[in-house]
Amino acid sequence: MNLKKISQISLITTLIGITAFAQAANGNAGTSSTGTMNLSVTVPKIVVIKNITSPAAVTFNGSTDVNLSSSLCVGTNATGYTITATSTNAAAGAPFVLSDGTNTVAYNVAWATSAGATTGTAFGSSGATQSYSTGPVSNIACSANNATAVITVPAANLQAASASTYTDTLSLTVAPL
Repeated sequence: MNLKKISQISLITTLIGITAFAQAANGNAGTSSTGTMNLSVTVPKIVVIKNITSPAAVTFNGSTDVNLSSSLCVGTNATGYTITATSTNAAAGAPFVLSDGTNTVAYNVAWATSAGATTGTAFGSSGATQSYSTGPVSNIACSANNATAVITVPAANLQAASASTYTDTLSLTVAPL
């Protein structure tokens, strides 16, 4: 094959390649002209947790469990979500704990897929994850609460605690399924 034919084949291959990967087409000059462009938007799986409020501080009355539940919204455009609950004061796999810097008081965390719930599915320990592929999962705008973090400090644990103020930061992390 001579060099001229190789150059022609190479030029044709290049032009075909350029045409196949073109993102837009210009119009031709005339009394009107139309150009085209290809548009593409990818919507990834997205999840959001919103409307979280810290419960008001409570003083133990000496006899009943302390409930520190909070309704919130989880929104996703996926088929569901996972949620992980983590206590700042506890290692992964350890119980959730409130601390005064020296002493600790264990507490329980559960998750409910409805707003205003008083019971839910227990996490068991800090760092535990639960999955939800059914139940109310709103869109990512989260216009209304649809879940509750049910937090209970058992009276027996508080009755055994030294007088002090006990705190923790509970982190709730959601991810799309």
